[in-house]
Amino acid sequence: MGVLVLAVHVGVAYWAGGHADAYYVRYATPKQRSLILGTSRAAQGVVPEVLNAGLAGVMAQGGVEGPVFNFAFTNLHSPYGEAYLRAIRRKLEDGTRNGLFILSVDPWSLSVEVGRAGDTSRVREMGLPIQTLECMSCRPNWEYLMQEYPKMWGHILLQPWLSPELYLHEDGWLEVDVPMDIKSVAKRTKEKIAQYEGMAKQYQASAYRMQALERTIAFLKEHGRVVLVRLPVGEGLMEIERGYWSGFSGEMQEVAKVQGCAFEDFTASSLSWQFTDGNHLYRESGRALSVELGRRVREYLKE
Repeated sequence: MGVLVLAVHVGVAYWAGGHADAYYVRYATPKQRSLILGTSRAAQGVVPEVLNAGLAGVMAQGGVEGPVFNFAFTNLHSPYGEAYLRAIRRKLEDGTRNGLFILSVDPWSLSVEVGRAGDTSRVREMGLPIQTLECMSCRPNWEYLMQEYPKMWGHILLQPWLSPELYLHEDGWLEVDVPMDIKSVAKRTKEKIAQYEGMAKQYQASAYRMQALERTIAFLKEHGRVVLVRLPVGEGLMEIERGYWSGFSGEMQEVAKVQGCAFEDFTASSLSWQFTDGNHLYRESGRALSVELGRRVREYLKE
């Protein structure tokens, strides 16, 4: 019986893939030479397949070591900090020299909870897989499945039916397929706005996270080119961000100038995009944005 149970667990571990959860595949794919980084806005909103197609000519000429892989998680798991930088170091392929690194930035990924500005041991990502895992490229990733998978393993087999709206592709893109009728979108947007109104009271801008962003850029510049990107959000979320950190884009432009990288701001065109909840780009808009991002990156790489 023990052998049978072991065999079943081994089989499930090898079968685990894009439906396991919203994170596992990123920890179970090989090391990468080019990365998309940030929170769930980038995880859902930047589509590697589309971006890589737009950069195919640059890659073919050796200008970029690709393909680009989406290693973005969530505002909880992957704000800029020592934990995320440690994970990035582990995911990056040794010897990379001409990588491309797309760093999505927003006010929340550069903030900490009120009262924790001076205590980096208590920032929100501590104790989560992004900080605790030793291997970011093991398949099966036994460490994740045994220690970090939040549910019984039977859920791995059942997830395609339990959560059919979520699928994490092998390139790291989290595809979300939810009802997009006006009533459903309005309900999700209302809930998301309430969440961020609360966050605006609970968070504060963080010198620690800004320094971590600068250290992340400095590290990645040793291995290729860096592009900071501010992704669009709906007008309701944008209004909250203006009140919370009014000069954010200007500060990111200055960071890019000092660090010698590019900054692309898509927030001026928020009305051009479709969002699932006011915060995350719908998959078709994510594809369209990735086309435009690829165009801008090609221009940057020509400089």
